[in-house]
Amino acid sequence: MPPTKKVGKEKILEAAFDIVKENGIKSLNTRLIAKQLNCSTQPIFSEYKNMEELKCELKEKICKYHEEYLCQNLDKDHPYRTTGENYIKFAKEESNLFNALYVDEQLEETKYSEIIEKVKISTGLNDEEANTFHIIMWFYTHGIATLVANNTIQLTNEQIQELLNIEFKALMLLERNK
Repeated sequence: MPPTKKVGKEKILEAAFDIVKENGIKSLNTRLIAKQLNCSTQPIFSEYKNMEELKCELKEKICKYHEEYLCQNLDKDHPYRTTGENYIKFAKEESNLFNALYVDEQLEETKYSEIIEKVKISTGLNDEEANTFHIIMWFYTHGIATLVANNTIQLTNEQIQELLNIEFKALMLLERNK
């Protein structure tokens, strides 16, 4: 009877996720994963052809975690605003994962149509207007999130909410005055 695997794909992926969460994507390598799992690099390469294949699955795991994070505690009356708040909160609390998605490796693939639906619900805008509104709002939100993720600025959750409210209202005034 062949010996049972002690280190499978799930454990390898979880170790890689933990490493990126703690130290950032640039620190990820097979030796560090093996060290975390207390094994040689052989199990990693028996499960994955190369690091690119592992990073591809890791990307999916980080994206799924990010999507779940964005949908936490959404305000039913203001789902778009609270998604933005969660985006910045993610950057603040999970800065290494944020940087892996948006800065270091550009891993993120956002479910754009779901976000546009939230804009339409929150604003009453049509598809084209909602798309333009979101692009401008995302530039603003992503800028704050990047500054927070890299400890350039420190903001409380209340300050973040106020900044997003101000920008949201300003964009709505622009829309109304077209």
